[in-house]
Amino acid sequence: MRLVTSGIVLKTVKLSDSDILITLFSDKHGKITAVAKGARNARSKLNAASQLFVYGEYSLSMGAKWNYVNSVEVYDAYYTIREDLESLTYASYFVELTSFVLPEDTANLKLFSILKNVLECLKDQRAGGRFLKVVYELKCLDLLGYRPETTACIQCGNEEQLYFMSIEEGGVLCESCALNLKKGLKIGKKLSRLMTLILNEDTIKLCQLEINDFYVEKMDILLNNYLKHHVGVKRFKSIEFLDTLNILKE
Repeated sequence: MRLVTSGIVLKTVKLSDSDILITLFSDKHGKITAVAKGARNARSKLNAASQLFVYGEYSLSMGAKWNYVNSVEVYDAYYTIREDLESLTYASYFVELTSFVLPEDTANLKLFSILKNVLECLKDQRAGGRFLKVVYELKCLDLLGYRPETTACIQCGNEEQLYFMSIEEGGVLCESCALNLKKGLKIGKKLSRLMTLILNEDTIKLCQLEINDFYVEKMDILLNNYLKHHVGVKRFKSIEFLDTLNILKE
């Protein structure tokens, strides 16, 4: 069976001296693995299309055991992302996270669109990588069914003084409930509103905002723990490298 689909390359694995196994995030068919025969040859027409982040229209032959890439029309290879080490590392994390959370053959057009938008924003330097990481993580959680409650206390429903968050219970706590129950991480006055904004606003529009790095860092730390608890996200190599880069920048 022949399948023509738009897709973004999430993962590449050397299959032989000449072939590459790619994991493709298709806009309408979800995650697909396919063999790009001869793609390791620099002269191959499939070479450039078998790299991480490449976005294009893929023509595939779908088989019972293996799927094969026949041809590709590349829309964007995101070369400028590859030229900057930090951008490259953030982009690597975005596709690693997507590959981890997305089941085989499960379509998620909204997630596909958000991933493409995040890569576009990173390429054009419309926002910092760390902010885009927070944006992508929150929107992933929402689409996976793990959206944190950010607008009302998960204990009493109060919409004021949401200064704490319970990672385990998946939402914010008002100051009164947090003190009475003696649980929750203190997140301050603005974080719940910022997370609500990110969850509800378009990715491209979010990149027009100026968010203080202090709050981005706090959300980043919070979401690392949230993803680990609710989705089982492990420490990807890209995240470990990002930590090293951040230390070197200090």
